Amino acid sequence: ETRFRLGLDNDQPVKIAVADYEAAFKRQAAIRDQLDVQRHLLARLVGKGPDEAAHLFAKPKVIVPSQIAAPDHLSLGLLVHRPDLAAALYRAHAASRLVRVATTQFYPTLDLTGFVGFNALTLAKGTDKLANFLFSGQSFTYGLAPGLRMPWFEGGRLRGELGAQRAEYDAAVELYNDTLLEAMREVADSLSAWQTTNEIMASHKRLVASLGDDWRLAKVRLVNGLDDDREVLRHRYPVLEQEYALRALESDQLVAAVDLIESLGGGYHNPDIEKRPKQNPS
Repeated sequence: ETRFRLGLDNDQPVKIAVADYEAAFKRQAAIRDQLDVQRHLLARLVGKGPDEAAHLFAKPKVIVPSQIAAPDHLSLGLLVHRPDLAAALYRAHAASRLVRVATTQFYPTLDLTGFVGFNALTLAKGTDKLANFLFSGQSFTYGLAPGLRMPWFEGGRLRGELGAQRAEYDAAVELYNDTLLEAMREVADSLSAWQTTNEIMASHKRLVASLGDDWRLAKVRLVNGLDDDREVLRHRYPVLEQEYALRALESDQLVAAVDLIESLGGGYHNPDIEKRPKQNPS
């Protein structure tokens, strides 16, 4: 703008600079809106008002863990902690018990129901002495009532019930298998995403460092009178753009870490993580 006022340049660079400024201001406003939405969601998650999360995202730098508490070996016992997989497993167990119950209906049963007591009519006779009629042999009565169940006469109904229970069991097992495969896929995808994002972020940090060196060299040339402010700004702009992209990569890595924790069922802790060699992304 100064060069334009002095007649050293036309107004095209000024218009380009104004357009870049407005685009950056628009991006900044959109980011602030996204942060407010995330604050409100987090406050709602903990059952508080919107002002409860007003202090979040105040720090300009996000701490991204260099390591993640992933298991060295993915076992079935670890995935069972997932609520959906545990529910599918319990559903299959319940269906198998119903199949066994339906199978036992084919066996004949014989129930022997016994009863013992005192005949009230006999007790009413000879009531001159209480002990005599309470323990009189004539007043004592007992019996045995057998109950026989023969399933051969209702085989069609029993076979239908057994077939229905077996179909329920097969469906429950199929659901469990599908849930297990989906859980394994989610774990593999989230772990792969975290590793890939970590590698990309390490490369991007090297890119930001290289652009930062160019910017610092431009400032040195400005101090020594070899360049003007335009060169410094021209080298500064790519640094800001790539730093913004680096923040997006950090967000992607955190999302991948949360996805991995969720796919493992949550609450997983690897005690051997401190023994692993630390990664050096830079």
